[in-house]
Parts: sequence; C-alpha cells; structure tokens
Amino acid sequence: MPARFGDGFPGLDMLDLAAGSLVALPEWRGQEGIRRRITLGPGCITVSRTDLARAARTEERAEARRHMDAEEEARYLVANDGEFRELGEPTRVITGWSRRSRARLFHATGEIDYTPMIVGGVAPVMTTLTYADRWLVVAPTGAAAKKHLDTYWKRYERAWACKFCGLWKEEFQRRGAVHFHLWHPRPDGLAGAIRLMEHEAKVARWEAGGKVGRKPGYRRAVGDGLPYEDWARETWADIVAHPDPRDRAKHLLHGAQVSEVEEGHVNTPARLAAYFAKHGAFMAKDYQNKVPAAWREPGKGPGRFWGYKALTRTVRTVDVSPTDADRAARLLRRLASRERYWDPTYVNAEGQIVGTYRWKKAVREVRVKRTNRQQGGAGGRMLRSHNAEVIGLAGAQYLEPLGAHYRKAMRPVSRFGSGSGFLCLDDAPTVLVNIARALDIWREYNPETDRQQSARTAAKVRRAHELPVTAKRARADKVPALQALTELDHDTGSAPAKTRRSVLRRDAQERAAEERGRQAEERQTGLQIGPSDPAADFRDRRRAATAARAEDVEASLARFRATS
Repeated sequence: MPARFGDGFPGLDMLDLAAGSLVALPEWRGQEGIRRRITLGPGCITVSRTDLARAARTEERAEARRHMDAEEEARYLVANDGEFRELGEPTRVITGWSRRSRARLFHATGEIDYTPMIVGGVAPVMTTLTYADRWLVVAPTGAAAKKHLDTYWKRYERAWACKFCGLWKEEFQRRGAVHFHLWHPRPDGLAGAIRLMEHEAKVARWEAGGKVGRKPGYRRAVGDGLPYEDWARETWADIVAHPDPRDRAKHLLHGAQVSEVEEGHVNTPARLAAYFAKHGAFMAKDYQNKVPAAWREPGKGPGRFWGYKALTRTVRTVDVSPTDADRAARLLRRLASRERYWDPTYVNAEGQIVGTYRWKKAVREVRVKRTNRQQGGAGGRMLRSHNAEVIGLAGAQYLEPLGAHYRKAMRPVSRFGSGSGFLCLDDAPTVLVNIARALDIWREYNPETDRQQSARTAAKVRRAHELPVTAKRARADKVPALQALTELDHDTGSAPAKTRRSVLRRDAQERAAEERGRQAEERQTGLQIGPSDPAADFRDRRRAATAARAEDVEASLARFRATS
C-alpha cells in the first residue's frame, strides 16, 4: 500500500510516549534557580534553561506596568474630553529577514501540529500571490500588502466555508516586488457552493412557512462557481484592483499561481521547514529576503516575514536534571554536525550501482569580507591603487571602504554551544526515546548524582579562591612579561622569543612549586593561633604574591638587559 501524505508526521500519542521515557524532576513549587528543560515537538527537540522564579517576577512586574499604563491613559482621557493621545511615528527601518526570525521559523515549523492540514492523505498545495509590474501603485507600504493578504483570507473563508489553515511566507522578487507563498490544503468543489446550498435551504424553509416575512437574499461574490485555481486568480486580481487596465488584465492572468509540491520535500516536519524557509547550505535565493529600497523607510517596512493560521504549536515539556540536559545536548550536537545525503553512484560488492545514503559534515554558506594583507590579514586580497602616492598602511586604510569585497565561504554548523538550543528532525519522538535510553545507560555506569557533582564543583571553586597563587595564575603572569621582553627585543635585539618563553615558563613553574611548598609547611606547622579574618589574610597573601611576581619580572628583565 503506498504511503499517504501525513504518515511521516508524528502523532500526539508518540509525543506522550517519548516524553514519558525521560526521568523527570519533581514539579516546580517556587524554588529559586535555573531549571533545565527538554521540550519535544513533532519535529523538534529543544534543550533550554529557565529561571521560573525570575520569569514569574518579571510577569508580575509587567502586569503591574499594564495596570499603571491603563490608569494613566484613563486620566488622560478624562482630562482631554475622551480624545486619545497621538502615537509617535515609527523610527525603525527593516532591511531584510533577520537570522533570529529565520531561526524562529524553523523552531515553529518543528513544533506545529499539522493534523488539521492532513485531509484524506492528499498533499497540500503552494499558492503564490504576486503583483503587477508597477506594484508600488497598489502596495506602497508593507501594511498595504498585508491588508491585501488579510482580505484574501477573509474571502477564502467565505468562498469555501472554512478558515484558511496553513503557513505563509513573504518574499521579494529581483525587481523588488513583494509576493506571498501560502502552503495549505486544496479546497474541494467549487467556490461558494456551500453558501449557495445554505441559501437554498433558507429559501425552502421560508416557502414552507408560508412565505412570511422577507425572502432570504443572496449576493454572488467574485469567483463563485469556479475551482480553486481560477477562483484564486479572479479574487486576487479583484483585491489588488490595479488602476491601469493593461496591468490589471496581465495581473488577472499571472497574479496567482497554484502548484503541487513534491511530496518528498514536505513529508516530514524537518523537510517542510527547510523547503518553506529556503535556507540550507547555499544562499542562491537569499535575495528574496532583502527589502526593496521603496520600503526601507520608517513606517513602510514589510512587517512580519512569516506566520501560520489555524495551527497550534503542540509540545511536551519535561524538567530534567542538569546532567541529563548536558548529555542530551551533547548527543544532539553530534547529530547536528552531520547530515545525510543520497549517493546514486554507490557500487555494492557485486559491482552493481545501487546507490546508498552517506553522511557528511554539516556546513552553511556565509558571506565574509575579504581581508587586506597590508593590515596583517592572512589569505586576503591585496588592495591596489591607481594613485602612486597612496601606499602603505595609511593608503590601505583609505582604500578599504572604497574597495571592500566579499566572498562566500563554507563554515561548519555549530549548535548547542552553551548547552541550549533546538534541532529539527524528521522523527523527533523516536530520537528522544533513543536519547533517553542512552541517558539510562550513562546513569547505570556513572552512579554519581547531580547533588554530588554540584558539591564537587563547589569544592573546586572554594579551593581556587582559597589559594593565592596557583599554576594557572602563574601561567597567566607570563603575558605581561612576554610583552615587555618583546618590546626589549625590538630595541636591543636580545635572545629569540622561544628562548625567553622557555625561561619564563621555568621561572613560573619554580614560583608555583615554591608557593605550594610554603603552603604545605604552613599547614603542617599550624602557626596560626586564635581567630583571624580570612578575607584579610587572603588580601595579604595576594599582595605578597603580586609583589613577588613583580620582583621576578624585574629580575628577568635585568638579566636579559645584561646579556644583550
């Protein structure tokens, strides 16, 4: 039996089963501190850290501010005879689709429940709504274009007797014109058929009741009696209503296009997110996310670039221990560092070309600025000037803003760098079940609890604060000495830098050994009598250690000056 559309989208029962496989912490009851969470969606796993107590206080303050603003607005209305105050003009200028908004689109598409869109196993369609050549006449601002789109949704609900259900995305063509992509189920039948049937039923009831009262009225809407493709073209052209007859006739033919989406591109949440966002390793269509110059003014921006209607984000959240959260983030980081692709040239042991799936490093394409070798950049492009007087570092700095060039580079994908993040997957519940099994195995072979781990970490921090000088601090002391000796090398031409580093490294090791020996002798003799101030003792030891390090640096400088 062939697979139907929607079989690749996990159900809600799978979310409950996968979330129940994790070892959850007790319910939060107002405790202070960070809570580590794992959030599961149909196609997304999120590892986050949240201070619930702090968030609750922030919400309380926001609620108090809302009440204060409402009271202030009420006093203003009373003082000004019911007239609202004028709002300030917007000052923000939007030039493109931000990376944060793009990441939120990926996150949302991985957590949305697509059950309302799965109708009879038929794949949804992609409707593209565009504008005519002189599009600024009818859409001078982003708000005007969004008003056209909102009107389209209202007419859709009236024509097909159901609300629009799906995703939408705003993009721009090379000529700058805005267009919208709508991904939604294809309506069945003819536009206005249900509304016509309801009208006929009202007329029948009116006749059966003896024609008492006014006869129910009926007004034909634009596009009634047409299939969806023709209805979309008629309705979109009527909504935009271009004043030029030639542009309107052209817009009627090409303004709305309905196309079938290949099922392999949208049969899982992760593939749907990648297809709809058009954001992978290459940026061939990144120009579609650049706002045209006509809209790059305050108050004329495009507004939101994407959204969804009649869909909800369905997730399951589990509070886990910090150890489990960190280990889950490491597993997801390793999984995100590789991506699977189909290799059609694979040859099996029998010499037959059968093809197979392979794994490669996950990369993304970025746009980086070319560096200047005259300023010390490695691998950059040498800036040249037609003016012979513009030379040297000053000339390079002068020409840098004039001759800036950019290139495309591939960079490895890095996620969960701080132990938090999300990852879109084809089957997130199954992956989370496997992660829970790995956590159980780790817990079996590493019985150390989170409380023991926290206590061990706290002890390390406490010991680090108690010791005035450690090997790590001694290594850090080499930095100013190396800088001073480097300056001495430029002036007097002393020994090579490698020799100086070895001498300083040996001196630092000797100082650290002496300090450890001195502390051991103090602990053995126990000369400290009576109560003392730990903070004062720590400051005294730190001053003494700083003075000793300064004397050692001066001695090293004097020794090198004598030998140079």
